Amino acid sequence: MEGFEKNFSIRKAPFLSVCYHSLRAKRKGGEAVNAHERRIEIMRILSVRRRETMGCLAVELGVTTRTIRTDITVLTADYPLETQRGNGGCVKIPDWYHPNRHILSQEHQRVLAQLAPKGDAYEQQTVLNILAEYGSPNLMNRS
Repeated sequence: MEGFEKNFSIRKAPFLSVCYHSLRAKRKGGEAVNAHERRIEIMRILSVRRRETMGCLAVELGVTTRTIRTDITVLTADYPLETQRGNGGCVKIPDWYHPNRHILSQEHQRVLAQLAPKGDAYEQQTVLNILAEYGSPNLMNRS
């Protein structure tokens, strides 16, 4: 199962695997991951993927689906999460909700835009994705 968890995490969102592995490292080191940290990680995952099954979240975070359901119930008090039951069921974030949009300053966007051409094709695409996800369209048009 360990290989599945690692490949699943990396295939879905490579940069999330760092967060996931750091959560697992805390557990392996004897320190339990508390509910608050786990819920923050659930929101990070959903902010990027936009939708995920509770089963996949449970496997990825190393908890039961019941724990994930409880976490989702708590999170719905503060975030616009939607749950879908049945075949194809999942927890998702509405298309209009983007908590991380527009967090890069004009300077950050300028530096990333200058660095993009210096990398290989994968790195260029990654930087462009970061700019699209976290940058302000208004600031990007000015640079």
